Amino acid sequence: MFHYIDIKPDWTTENELRFMCGLALQMGFEDILEIGCWNGRATVHFLQMGRVTVIDTFEGSNEQVHKEYFRKYGPEALYKEFEGNITNECQNYDYAWPTIMRSRSDTALDQLASEGKKFNLIFIDGSHEYEDVKSDIEKAFKLLKKPGVIFFDDLNWPDVARAVKESALDVKNYDGKLGFFMYF
Repeated sequence: MFHYIDIKPDWTTENELRFMCGLALQMGFEDILEIGCWNGRATVHFLQMGRVTVIDTFEGSNEQVHKEYFRKYGPEALYKEFEGNITNECQNYDYAWPTIMRSRSDTALDQLASEGKKFNLIFIDGSHEYEDVKSDIEKAFKLLKKPGVIFFDDLNWPDVARAVKESALDVKNYDGKLGFFMYF
């Protein structure tokens, strides 16, 4: 049973969360990898599905909105906000605490591969720089279980769109911003 949690919004929409989690429930996906989580809005929804691994530096990016956030709140503010959101949901609904990897995605994905980890659902929403997105796609695909799905957020960003297009995966567009690749 999925329930929508209305925490301080970030850029992932309610419809996108309902689509991703609905598909995960329908397919019985229980092993979830989230690359880039900001304040944990998607994470708290994925926790309803099963075991969640989160990769994020919690340092933001060079985007102006990130710079302003850290200037205003300080360097640990994002992780504290994330942790507060996760703690609240785990306590209220008895969800398992996610595995949190405070790292760049390339390093964390290599580590997960070396440990033989596999995931049914992978949500790529980390760095929006072309080379980083390209690396995330290549490394994440190697961690994808069959059947499985990779979701790509922010297809409306040129570097993200380019990396996804060049990946040669048959990515379907959900809403102009969110795309997905089903692996059977």
